[in-house]
Amino acid sequence: MVKQATQVSEIQGAVSPSPLIDSAEFTAFYGERFQSVEADTTAFMRLELEKNYRGSPYRRFLTGHSGSGKSTELTRLSLDLSQKFEFIRLMAQDELSPFSAQPFDLLHLMALRITERARDLDLSMSESIHKRLEIWFSQVTTKETQRRGTGSSAEVSASVGTPKLWSFLQMAATVKGEAKYSSDRTEESVRQRLQRLSELRDLANDVFSEANIALLNSTGREWVFLIEDLDKQSVSEAVLETLFVKYANLWAELQVHFICTIPLWLTFGEKGANLRLETKVLVDIPVFDQTHRVHNKGREILGNILDKRVSPELFAAGSKEFLVQAAGGNLRDMFSITAKAATFAELRGLSQIEMPQAERAVNDLRNEYLRRLGETNPETEIPYEQKAKVLQEIYRGSPRIIQTPVLYRLLRSRVVHEYNRTYWYGLPPMMVDILIQQGYLDAGSRGGLER
Repeated sequence: MVKQATQVSEIQGAVSPSPLIDSAEFTAFYGERFQSVEADTTAFMRLELEKNYRGSPYRRFLTGHSGSGKSTELTRLSLDLSQKFEFIRLMAQDELSPFSAQPFDLLHLMALRITERARDLDLSMSESIHKRLEIWFSQVTTKETQRRGTGSSAEVSASVGTPKLWSFLQMAATVKGEAKYSSDRTEESVRQRLQRLSELRDLANDVFSEANIALLNSTGREWVFLIEDLDKQSVSEAVLETLFVKYANLWAELQVHFICTIPLWLTFGEKGANLRLETKVLVDIPVFDQTHRVHNKGREILGNILDKRVSPELFAAGSKEFLVQAAGGNLRDMFSITAKAATFAELRGLSQIEMPQAERAVNDLRNEYLRRLGETNPETEIPYEQKAKVLQEIYRGSPRIIQTPVLYRLLRSRVVHEYNRTYWYGLPPMMVDILIQQGYLDAGSRGGLER
């Protein structure tokens, strides 16, 4: 379990970027991030989900920059509502191929995960639903995946003694393996399965319904899926557009409560207009306001979150404040540069993070920003001058900002942040500094790094 660092050598472990999933860690380290009740996205979702208890399915997308704290907020939601709901966390980054995942992969995983949990809770489901699942998974377990060995003999052996009704779960390793390592599937195989997607949807909905009734009768709770990590940079744009734009109707037809994280850029423009579900936004925490003046409340919130992880005594004068503002309100960036600064301090045998170590860590973040601004694909390259022009307009608070491919790219690269419940775009201090150095903003422009 993570504990508050009381010496420099403990800081790296204390500021792990991993979300607070464990309830004990959450209780120990969660820091309130919202400036008001009205801005509390999690409180809104909690209230809405409670109202859907024993009612219609609650289906929402949750967006925000990677590292903004979405998974931790979902932990908060699951703990707050643990008396009424049973939560299943599906971490797409660990369970789906980021380059070739298809809608049927996700439905397979959801059906398997809910039936595995039903078995573990000793819930009763009908023989007919078991038989339908067994027939379906026997059909989709291809000779190709068996040849690759993704259905390991170890998992099948572990299933020996499993009641006959749950026998289809012996194919789980093969199905899960194919979902995760699906890049070598043939186009014909994918096409055939997509043709049967509506059939799979109906089967999955019947599974969800039976499992929900069984859970309600046994515990008084209902199932909720938390589908996470689909907002990560590692997931290809093609996969995201297939899942959420091309097959947008599928999400609105699932008969189960779920909250699914998606990337911020996907919610704008034509793509966003095609999304069938309401999207909740978890914004970044501002360190400057819209007029580029210090945002004291935002910095206070970020400082308190960091204090939960690291004793304030481990920061020399000014170093914590410098790290907080340099991260621009992104929690993952704040934890990352704090860990780096601690490593630099430990190498020098220091008992605190001093400004030289903080500045060195922030310089590493500056280099990462420059890499984010670069391009790797000549076919889709956007000239930097176009990006710089949009960045200038955002800095100046131009009311003409619209969702263009340039803005999509900047949002995906995390060099533009979105703040407050009014959802205004802003530049993190690091980006302001870079634009000043490049001559796109005047020297002395406010909103950059302050020492």
